[in-house]
Amino acid sequence: MSRKHRNHKLEEQIAHQKNTSELNLECQQLIDQDMEIVAKQALRNNKTLITLNLSMNQIGEKGMQYLVDVLRTNTTLTTLDLSNNQIGDNGVQYLVDALLNNSTLTKLNLVDNQISSTGAKYLADLIQINEKLNNLEFYNNLIGDAGAQHLANALQNNTVIIIPL
Repeated sequence: MSRKHRNHKLEEQIAHQKNTSELNLECQQLIDQDMEIVAKQALRNNKTLITLNLSMNQIGEKGMQYLVDVLRTNTTLTTLDLSNNQIGDNGVQYLVDALLNNSTLTKLNLVDNQISSTGAKYLADLIQINEKLNNLEFYNNLIGDAGAQHLANALQNNTVIIIPL
């Protein structure tokens, strides 16, 4: 029988801010398993949350799987900061799949997340389909020339999105 992951400090922090519009969990040494707590207690239960900062933690692709399950149906979150984590290309793929039909997220920060040209291709697909996302930050990744070309092609038909490189 496996034991459910617990992070009492995180659970308490979220509980104290259960009706907030902005939740800052920056630099909390959060790991993949903590994202299940964030997904259930912050994203699913808080109907007023519009900004979630998860930057500078240790979130990888497994953590993204927990988050995206809730992001698919979330109708309040407009800003998501995942900068300085390790979500990589697979994490980006999970995120993009969840955001293809999301109509509320307008700002996404993926700076320094070990994203290659493969992840850039996933983001290019998102740019072409999701018309609400208007600010995407992802510098300090390893997208290379191929990734830059994927994004340039996607931007030809989308003049709203801003991508600081």
